[in-house]
Amino acid sequence: MKIRHLLIASLIFLITSCAVSQGEMITRKQKRVKRMSDAKLYKKIVENYLDFNNINFKKVSITYEENGKKQEFRGSARILKDSIIWLSLSKLGIEGVRIKLTPDSVALIDRLHRKYLFTDYLYLNEKLNLELNFDIIQSFLTNQLFNYRTLFEDTAFHRNFKGKRTKTHYVFYSKRRKSRKYWKQQSNLTGNTGNTLEILLRT
Repeated sequence: MKIRHLLIASLIFLITSCAVSQGEMITRKQKRVKRMSDAKLYKKIVENYLDFNNINFKKVSITYEENGKKQEFRGSARILKDSIIWLSLSKLGIEGVRIKLTPDSVALIDRLHRKYLFTDYLYLNEKLNLELNFDIIQSFLTNQLFNYRTLFEDTAFHRNFKGKRTKTHYVFYSKRRKSRKYWKQQSNLTGNTGNTLEILLRT
């Protein structure tokens, strides 16, 4: 696997999930939920954000399928709030990939192939056609609301989302989503049309 594909495979569990469900948040209730304004729902979600300085994901399980071939990785991850995200992935019990993300850089060590990559988010955005940054990745991993902020520069952040109600829960989702045309372009960009990824994170 080329180092570019390895980087994409390692990070896509963050990126793809962000792109598919950007800003989606569900608050479950046992009883039928009452009507609530978007502003109030947003406030309640923010009030229940995880309060942390650092957090560890003891088990990270990744299954990556490319052109019909599956690769499985196990590992761990750690977040130092607003500073660093570490990700270590192993295959057959041997550490193969180590990734370090900071607000302005992305570093990857491929121990299996003895390769090293040091770049920034501009490189990833150009390769993956996404507006990705450290804050988005951190928000996704810690279950906080997120969006492609550069698309909404003139709008208050909470106004980028809209709430709806079912019988048992609230859903808070971003108003704008990627089009089918975008995903077609994204598929052509990565050179793979049938890749799938399964992720399991445990703290």
